[in-house]
Amino acid sequence: MDILVDAIPMTNLVTGISRYMRNLYREIETLSGITVSYYTHNGLSEQIPPRPDPRRWAKIMSGTWCLPDPVVFAVRSLFWLKLENDLRRKTRGNKFSVCHEAGFVPPALRGVPVVYTICDLSLIKFRDKHPKERVWFFDFFFKRRLPYATHIITISEYIKEEILKEIGLDKDRVTAIPLAPVTPYSIPGLPVR
Repeated sequence: MDILVDAIPMTNLVTGISRYMRNLYREIETLSGITVSYYTHNGLSEQIPPRPDPRRWAKIMSGTWCLPDPVVFAVRSLFWLKLENDLRRKTRGNKFSVCHEAGFVPPALRGVPVVYTICDLSLIKFRDKHPKERVWFFDFFFKRRLPYATHIITISEYIKEEILKEIGLDKDRVTAIPLAPVTPYSIPGLPVR
């Protein structure tokens, strides 16, 4: 099995999605018969992307955060359309068995199954807690891109039930895969006592 991963969330600060993806693929890479290709701004790599320097990331993002919401929405949308185009080129010829997306929306791909992870429904249920441009992006792309998701993974039975209720998907299209407990041994660099 050859997996293509949109690894851009792994190149941002360590958030829940980034941590989820790093731990998931650290384990998947131990399985035989599976190859993983990570797509980032730098193209494809066989290695999990390195974690970003938080100071450098904050410096780059601080310029973005002071732009007007419509500008950020436009830039984010253009970036997403470029990412989709890049992924389409990478998936031509059926080299990959599956594409995994864990960001805001699934990519519009044909010819390769797309597995899409939804960790929560905060962009639907708690819209006022997100930046306007992020909500606009989600509103514009989510319903248009959801049909491209062959299957959806979520992190708990509770979130699965919320997805079924709020989005109205067929229950056979959504699978809950609970997160593993975090132990000191599963966090690189954390001293174990």
